[in-house]
Amino acid sequence: MQLLDAFDHDGPNGTHRCLVFEAMGPSAEAMVDELPENKPKMYDRINRYPLWMAKSMLRQALLGLDFLHQNGIAHGDFQPGNILFSATDLESAGEEELAQDDQRDVSAPVRRLDGRIDPWAPRYVATSQPLAEHADLGPEFVVKLSDMGAGMSFLTRSSCYPLTVLTAFFLTDPPERPATPASLRSPEMILEGKDGLAQDVWSFGCLVFEFICARPPFVVWTAFRPKEESDDDHLLMFDDTLGPLPDAVRSKWSRSHKYFNAAGKRIKEPNKDQPEPNGTNGISNAVSTGSDHGTNETSNGAATGSANGTNRISNDIATDPEMKTNRISNGAAAISENGTNGISSEGATGSVNGADQETTQLPAFVVKEPEPEFHYPTLEDLFNQNKSPDLDADESATIKALLRQILTYDPDQRPSAAELLKHPWFAGTK
Repeated sequence: MQLLDAFDHDGPNGTHRCLVFEAMGPSAEAMVDELPENKPKMYDRINRYPLWMAKSMLRQALLGLDFLHQNGIAHGDFQPGNILFSATDLESAGEEELAQDDQRDVSAPVRRLDGRIDPWAPRYVATSQPLAEHADLGPEFVVKLSDMGAGMSFLTRSSCYPLTVLTAFFLTDPPERPATPASLRSPEMILEGKDGLAQDVWSFGCLVFEFICARPPFVVWTAFRPKEESDDDHLLMFDDTLGPLPDAVRSKWSRSHKYFNAAGKRIKEPNKDQPEPNGTNGISNAVSTGSDHGTNETSNGAATGSANGTNRISNDIATDPEMKTNRISNGAAAISENGTNGISSEGATGSVNGADQETTQLPAFVVKEPEPEFHYPTLEDLFNQNKSPDLDADESATIKALLRQILTYDPDQRPSAAELLKHPWFAGTK
């Protein structure tokens, strides 16, 4: 976008540096609903871009991303709302035609819920009025990246000092907090707060999926819930959709023990209420070994043994070579050191001295760890379920392979924007 002018504005929140850019049309996020083929709006219809338009938008946005990266700048907020369509014929349009309606979709006066006067709050809130009717939608349409250099200061609950959230930034001066929307965040941003070129590329991969399938690959709900729970769901989505999280990623996830056992296998019924590990046994579910003393109660198949105590287990299996007594409710018997185990309709008791009381002997069986329940489809299945009807089998396979290349867990293995521009799928695209 072309910078036309700049000026300072003094307001109730201080002095602001204002940048004047060329007039642009709607964003890629909004323009899809303004396309002639998607009019009138119907709630039971999925609005999507034609394949040729989606492909051109992606390549043009990638060109802008590559330009930034070549100059040591990361965008930091690469999303559909920051890809703008060019507007045409504005100079020939009359002032009345371009004027914004001050009364359209304007809210009631803004007030605080606690009734206090807020001198910094806006008087009212109004919806944006993009120049959709002036957007160029022809074969030579142009889109450009926006929202580079914007910033926002705010107070956090844990600090009285304002933090500044920047979008585009020089790689030598990364932001304190990321501005990337939650659903577009990479594993390294979620777990380590890392932002940079690889994060931009990850976001681009998510946009490839969204522009072709008319939905994001990862839908993350963040409203009215703790951030760590949203992050957990996001990472579990990765594990299901992209494949098992590697050890290098899981080791940086402090809450992974709630969802994976010590062998790295997904747990069927995660114990989200389990406390964080504090130097004690980090195994939260499935099979675990015991402590020296005490009594343990578990509900999700995780048991800690006792040298001179009792274990109560509800779902799975416990092992402890020095266990004195085991009480098991679902017929899974724990093996003692020197004895055998009898299984009855009420459970089994094992003895160190080899004496077992048994009633109604049942056939022997092997207790296996339950298979995990996957809640999200694989990337390929999700793509096939939502892809554009204009795609044939060969092009679908090409895009899915491209997505796998981009959405890899290791940021060092992701292709650069320059390398992606050379991908065969973009060949011949404007």
